Amino acid sequence: MPDSPERTVAYNSRSFIIDGKPDLFLSACIHYFRVPHELWADRIAKAKRGGMNTVETYVAWNFHEPEQGKWNWSGDADLDAFLAECERQGMYVIVRPGPYICAEWDFGGFPAWLINVPGLETRRMNVPYLAAMDAYFDQVTPIIAKHQWTNGGNVVLVQVENEYANLQWTRGKDMVVDDEYQHYVRDGLLRRGITVPLLSCQGYCSGTVEGVNSHNPGDLMPEHRAKFPDKPLFSTEFWTAWYDAWGQPHHTRSAADIEYASMRCWAEGACGYNYYVYHGGTNFGYTPMYIQTTSYDYDAQVSEAGRLTEKWRASKRVALWAKTWKHILLNGTHKRGLKGSEGLRVSETVTKQDGAVLFVDNPDSENTVNGHVAPYLPEIILKPRELFPYVHD
Repeated sequence: MPDSPERTVAYNSRSFIIDGKPDLFLSACIHYFRVPHELWADRIAKAKRGGMNTVETYVAWNFHEPEQGKWNWSGDADLDAFLAECERQGMYVIVRPGPYICAEWDFGGFPAWLINVPGLETRRMNVPYLAAMDAYFDQVTPIIAKHQWTNGGNVVLVQVENEYANLQWTRGKDMVVDDEYQHYVRDGLLRRGITVPLLSCQGYCSGTVEGVNSHNPGDLMPEHRAKFPDKPLFSTEFWTAWYDAWGQPHHTRSAADIEYASMRCWAEGACGYNYYVYHGGTNFGYTPMYIQTTSYDYDAQVSEAGRLTEKWRASKRVALWAKTWKHILLNGTHKRGLKGSEGLRVSETVTKQDGAVLFVDNPDSENTVNGHVAPYLPEIILKPRELFPYVHD
């Protein structure tokens, strides 16, 4: 029998490349540790029905090692089973194992017992901390590695640390972000068998693909492209709304605004995004961080109770559109700042043989704009925060 073709994950400046072919990552954030394992299949299926082709999850260290040296990888903590279910349903997977995850989760995923280890300081080249982290990586990385695309599974990206640059708020602006500690985390994943590309989320770690975090990631992508011209444009966290805290109003965001912001990513030359969150689930017990509520509904596409929302329908429309035209979106040359009538933002992705997509956008949040952008189009009238994609030869 002939050898099976090698399974590979790579990237260029336009997209991630699976087995030699560019593909979109339309990602739904679903934290297995916030969802009873009996409901995993349902929530993943709803993401797939919603046009998503990828599931993203953090791994919460303290969910698996609540007491030092006592590990739990069963039931709701069965990461292996969660990844297997994603594979069964044909979904790519992005895994973010930390060790720090934030995620509005207790202690950012760190086990509470770390506090009692003499001399331990987190997220530094600190011997007691690195010893604890190495023990965690020895447990979690083989599970992830087994499920990598390159090993026959569906994990296509693994993240190094999380939002490490935010430590500048406490350590000072002169802090070196791409430092020895981040390299230690990165190299720890590599030497334990991670072979798919590494991702970074506000970490700016060398040897990774840096993503964009925002409610409106498309707005940040031009600057991001200038900083990382050889990397694909991907939003690691496209915030669908926001988390709730005690004593504050419930955060919401309209379906129309999610649809517009999603299209803006494609208009800026993105290759995908991760909706954070797509289904938030519940902070059971004492698992939320500081003043967060038990509910992690997040006004997401799939509600805490599993209901499909209007936001689910809106993001599905964009996903199906992007899948239809991905041969243009991922292979074309992207051009920004094209001339149009005053008030309109115009960009275009052009291929040599497969046509082009012209994006006409009204970024104004209050006023309708009308005008002309191309001789082959009639006058365009766009409502506030409305975007019109025109596919042509």
